[in-house]
Amino acid sequence: MASNEWRSLLALTALNHDLSVYDIFGMLAAGGTLVIPSAAKVRDPAHWLELTIEHKVTLWNSVPAMMEMLLDYADSVPDKRNFNLRLAILGGDFIPLSLPDRLRKLIPQISLLSIGGPTETTVWNIWYPVETINPDWKSIPYGRPIANTKYYVFNEKLEDCPTWVAGELYCSGIGLAKGYWNNPNKTNASFIHHPRTGERLYRTGDRGRYLPDGNIEFLGRVDFQIKLRGYRIEPGEIEAALIEHPQIKTAVVTVVGERDRDKHLIAYLVPTSETKVSVEQLRGYLSKKLPEYAIPSNFDWLETLPLSANGKVDRNALLNLERAKSSSDRPFIPPRNPIEEKIASIWLKILELERVSVEADFFQLGGNSLLATQLVVALSSAFQVNVSLQDLFEKPTIARLAELIATTSDRGTLVSTRTIPIKTLAAEANLAIDLAIEPSSVDFNIEPKHILITGATGFLGAFLLRDLLKQTQADLYCLVRANNREQGAKRLQQNLETYQLWDDNFQGRIIPIVGDLSQLRLGISESDWRSLCEQIDAIYHNGAFINFTYQYSDLKAANVLGTQEILRLASQFKVKPVHFISSVAVFF
Repeated sequence: MASNEWRSLLALTALNHDLSVYDIFGMLAAGGTLVIPSAAKVRDPAHWLELTIEHKVTLWNSVPAMMEMLLDYADSVPDKRNFNLRLAILGGDFIPLSLPDRLRKLIPQISLLSIGGPTETTVWNIWYPVETINPDWKSIPYGRPIANTKYYVFNEKLEDCPTWVAGELYCSGIGLAKGYWNNPNKTNASFIHHPRTGERLYRTGDRGRYLPDGNIEFLGRVDFQIKLRGYRIEPGEIEAALIEHPQIKTAVVTVVGERDRDKHLIAYLVPTSETKVSVEQLRGYLSKKLPEYAIPSNFDWLETLPLSANGKVDRNALLNLERAKSSSDRPFIPPRNPIEEKIASIWLKILELERVSVEADFFQLGGNSLLATQLVVALSSAFQVNVSLQDLFEKPTIARLAELIATTSDRGTLVSTRTIPIKTLAAEANLAIDLAIEPSSVDFNIEPKHILITGATGFLGAFLLRDLLKQTQADLYCLVRANNREQGAKRLQQNLETYQLWDDNFQGRIIPIVGDLSQLRLGISESDWRSLCEQIDAIYHNGAFINFTYQYSDLKAANVLGTQEILRLASQFKVKPVHFISSVAVFF
């Protein structure tokens, strides 16, 4: 690659996505500059365009959908398109056949590479230089393996498939991972040795076939695993989380949407009783168990799931059900004025709906972060105002957006209907701390026998809990949200099992404490609080409520006042050391 293509790169990929490894280490190792977007505007193509021009970015590396977002925005601002981009690397999902020509029309000098490969083979290991688009193609070829890597298309007997015959993709080479950490069963199933050649191979779970020119064509996943916006999602994990809810009997999760950028998850649910959980409650429930990209956009309630002749769930029948049938509890309300009509027409186009209620929630109708960006760009262009993603998050219905747009001056910036004086924000941040260390003893145990831990149902908390159980002889008191101690114990055990950390010997040493960080005394009764104050010798405070789109006031109870309650517990009856653990994010 020419040196002028390595000058600078716009880092758009989240750090939990393997493409970011190339952004950071590939770019810096080549002596290039990494341009990092503002956290508040990381999904704003207007910000991308501004940074790309200001810093003369030469290299682009992202999933295809993000490049489409940039192109959509650039089309709306023809006076701001002075690009220095020389190379675009797109991977993690199918590249739309129309994208290369759109890209070259905007940036004639740019070269385009399609890259791919599983995380298990070190970021990517197959590539294809996209030049002319064959009109007979159904997709852009997957390509050929990079140096020191091999790809195979095998049948079930691990025999080579002839040209045009579909099989499963296997790869080998120096980039193969050693396996899945602490999960030998999954490692042995995915990393194998060829029975005849002895070569170590990774079974990708992808389908493909050889083309006559030696390139490989990608044909999708072998199993039901879903690939959505660059993430691999196991529907079974989402279904398992849903079924844990006491009011859900059965759940099936699938993906709907024809175009890659419009695909979203939908969950079909059978309730345990006539009482149904609201969409808002389900989202809140799942947000504690799953990453944001794995939370379905729609929830449909059914009396029973349709079954095929062999007794399995008929997923095709589910896909034929009316889209978003029960995703909103509100009745249908048509547009009532010209602004609502104009907004509704944009929603119908972006969400591909036949009709939409002005009280329907954009995200409950299938809207995701990519579609949200398209929407705010379209609204800004249609009304000649600056509609932001934050506006959409705060006002996700047509009716509320119409009210907001109606407050704007001609061709101006939206006048926010919600302003908070700086003095109010400063006052909100102040704490009326009445803590006083008044223990009966100022001594504390060097080797604690009773340890309180918060956040034990998270990823980091699971490993912290395991290590404390193995490295100390103490009993671990775990604050957990649950209806009772039995349910709390089950949550803690399931979380340890998820990360292959559970040991039956832990059973008697994990004591669930049913409570909530956001409540007074952590949601614990006064008598239980007093007992904890007397028993606990040390505290590991690892729990927090994390949502980067929420305001301080939404997070204060759990994160600020919860910490205050932890300190209160530590200062009563006897001194207890507090180990405070906080991280921006931890991904697994």
